[in-house]
Amino acid sequence: MTQHKTDDPGQNEFLIRNGQSPSRTMLKTTKTLKAGDGALHVVKYNISGEYCLSGGQNREVTLWNPTSGSKIKTYEGHGWEVLDISISPDNARFASVGGDKAVYAPPLLNFRF
Repeated sequence: MTQHKTDDPGQNEFLIRNGQSPSRTMLKTTKTLKAGDGALHVVKYNISGEYCLSGGQNREVTLWNPTSGSKIKTYEGHGWEVLDISISPDNARFASVGGDKAVYAPPLLNFRF
């Protein structure tokens, strides 16, 4: 499963596509997820591809189930937009960094990907 920039679905949306190549002929859009207000800067999948996290101009990190298209949880903590996200290899934690130069690594409170 890959995430690709779309022709123009809106700056705050991303498409979930199945396929092996970024070629348009090899990909099929399976879901479009609306991530909130403002531009979306980053989408990262957990190691199995079962869940993903997104972040952007709205200063939030959102946990998604891309298969169902459902938003699981939203994390707030950045003073500026979210620029990057990293997920630990064991899927127990994530960290995000924003334009405020802060790293945000909230506890997941027994939630595991």
